[in-house]
Amino acid sequence: MAQAQEDENHWPGFVDALSTIVMVVTFLLIILAIAIFVMSLQIAKGFADNNTTDVLLDTSTNMKVSEKVIVESTEEVDVPSDASAVAVIDADDRFFFQFDGLTIALDDDSAGRLMPFVEKTEPIRDGRKYVVQSYFDPSIGYTKAKRLAYYRMLAVRGALSENGVAAEEIEIYVREAPTLDRINTVEIVTK
Repeated sequence: MAQAQEDENHWPGFVDALSTIVMVVTFLLIILAIAIFVMSLQIAKGFADNNTTDVLLDTSTNMKVSEKVIVESTEEVDVPSDASAVAVIDADDRFFFQFDGLTIALDDDSAGRLMPFVEKTEPIRDGRKYVVQSYFDPSIGYTKAKRLAYYRMLAVRGALSENGVAAEEIEIYVREAPTLDRINTVEIVTK
């Protein structure tokens, strides 16, 4: 009987210490996750504040700039949604429109620049399709950015249709921008 009193149960103290350690580590991980999230938003905001048109023109080495078209003054940060694409970049098998701010439309001049591209790629198109890919920046509000990219893609698809491309010859995609120079661009590729 005396021996039963000498044996103490250490398990409750061990479990309390272990659960306290787990709670402290979990709390620290939550604080770390919040800090990483806030820092990533700040970094993405810093990249978004840069002029993506200049980044696109400076870092792309496999394309030639056919012409930069400034439709409206781009000094203000927010471009009204009724403005048009500000840059047209033409490569051998690719065609890019660079949009700025909330721009979703193509004016007649920008849309007319598609005609030479369609004429150039038509002889080699036999059974191939035009792939229209609109890229967006997910760091500025995923839903809003994706919606803007969708409307931009529809504007370019409509311009292709007006230039004589049948609807069944066009594939459309809205994707996250793989690199910074693709943010707010619509790319047309023959596939």
